[in-house]
Amino acid sequence: AHHNSVLHPPSPPRRVHRVMGASSSSREAQWLQSSTADCCSAASWSLFRGVSLFGRRMRVYMAAYWVRTTYQAAETRALEIEDPVQQAEHWDAVHAEMAHYTCEQVLELEGLWVKLGQFMSTRADVVPDAWVQELKKLQDAMPPRPFTDTRYTVETELNG
Repeated sequence: AHHNSVLHPPSPPRRVHRVMGASSSSREAQWLQSSTADCCSAASWSLFRGVSLFGRRMRVYMAAYWVRTTYQAAETRALEIEDPVQQAEHWDAVHAEMAHYTCEQVLELEGLWVKLGQFMSTRADVVPDAWVQELKKLQDAMPPRPFTDTRYTVETELNG
């Protein structure tokens, strides 16, 4: 499900369950499933409502934290997989899930984050293919904004 509000990210615990698998019993996976459920919930994000700059920064930090911890947990899970084909499939799934999550966050954050995502979509030498394919959506995904919005943002930032 796509979430339009900057303050309400998708629920990470559902994503952990899919990426880690239902049978994962590692200590890291258990911690990830229990502790990130609270820090990334819609209720937690509501604390930042009305404080746009702080809320945006926290959104970036929480998204980065979520991607990092998911990759750490995925690394632990990958060590348990002996078959190279299954291990490749595991990483493909992790990359696809994290790329999709990150693209959603970037679309909601807008501005410079979209430009960064657009740049990263051109760097197939740096990021996995799943990331490139997902971030390519940022090339045309942003609707045009009226000049009055741009003017208001510039005036607010320079005068405030």
